[in-house]
Amino acid sequence: MYQIEFYEKRNGITQTVNMFCYTIFGRKARKHRQESYSM
Repeated sequence: MYQIEFYEKRNGITQTVNMFCYTIFGRKARKHRQESYSM
């Protein structure tokens, strides 16, 4: 149970960072958006 909660927390932080980076580097990220989602 603890590992799942930790993973969800980590995933939430990762999404927040990705959103932040995507806002700044959105224009550059559009070309590599599919690759980013693959990872």
